[in-house]
Amino acid sequence: MLSALTPADPDRMAVAVGAGTAVIGTALLVAPEAVGRRSWIERPAEARILGLVDVVVAAGLLSGRARARWMAARAVATVGTAAFFAGIARRGPATAGPAVLAATLATVAIADVAAVRELARRA
Repeated sequence: MLSALTPADPDRMAVAVGAGTAVIGTALLVAPEAVGRRSWIERPAEARILGLVDVVVAAGLLSGRARARWMAARAVATVGTAAFFAGIARRGPATAGPAVLAATLATVAIADVAAVRELARRA
């Protein structure tokens, strides 16, 4: 059975992804030190940049227009964020968290691409 957020229902997935991305992005913008520290991000400016990207992409996804393009933008941003956390992992914090997060984000990007394909097909 398909889950409620599979690319079989890409519009619903885009709304759910947009809402989650908005929450994460807003948290990074509003409290970059606190949220960043819990996310292995050392510099508040880096947290703000990640947050700004998330908020912009979320606004696009939630607007309901050109969702395939916005989901594609999210996939690209997610790959970039995965690379950012892979870089943190390479610098060697005492935890596997950044590496796990990077791998998880890479997997999320794959799901985003599947949603892009389905959204574009339906357009």
